[in-house]
Amino acid sequence: MKMFFVLFISIFFCQSNNINKEIKQARAFERANMLNEAMQIYTDIINTNPNNIQAIKRIKSIFRSNQDTTSIKNILIKYQNKTIKDPILLIELMELNIWANNPSWSQIGSEIYTSYNDNQKIISLLLGKIINNGLIDYAIKYIERHRVKIDGFYSLELGNYYTSRMQYENAMDEYLLHLKYNPQNYKII
Repeated sequence: MKMFFVLFISIFFCQSNNINKEIKQARAFERANMLNEAMQIYTDIINTNPNNIQAIKRIKSIFRSNQDTTSIKNILIKYQNKTIKDPILLIELMELNIWANNPSWSQIGSEIYTSYNDNQKIISLLLGKIINNGLIDYAIKYIERHRVKIDGFYSLELGNYYTSRMQYENAMDEYLLHLKYNPQNYKII
C-alpha cells in the first residue's frame, strides 16, 4: 500500500512539473510572437488536463488579441459534454462562449449563479466577467437577485462601472446604496 501511494505521488508531481515546463515553453513562444506554437502547447495541456485554468486563461488571451472565434469554438467543443466542478473554470468557459457569440453562455452563467450563490467571491467574479463583456443588463438581474440576501451587494463596483461610463446619476445611486450599508467606507467614495 505504501509503495502504491509513493508511486502515485511521484507520478502526480512528475506530471505537474511537465505541465509547468510546457506552460513556460508556451509563454516563451508567446513572447516570441509564435502564437500557433504556443496555442498547440496549450491545447495539448488542455487535452491531457482539461481543468488547467492557467492554460485556458492563456488561450483566452491569445484569442482576445487575435479575435479568433473559430478557434474559440473548437476549444469549447472539447468541454461541451464534460461535467466541470471548478467554478473559476466554468466562468472562464462562459466568457469564451460570450466571445464566440454562443447563446449558451447565459445558461452557464445561470448555473454558476445557482450553484455558487452563497460564495460572494465567485458571484463577484461572475458579475465582473459579464459586465466586462458589455452585458450589464444580465449582470444587473443577478445583482438584484443577490441584493435580496445581501443589502448593497456589488454597489461599489457598479458605481465604479457607471462612473467609467459617465452615467453619474446611476453611479451616485449605487454609491449612496453602498454608503447606506457600509458607512465606514465613506472615504473610498
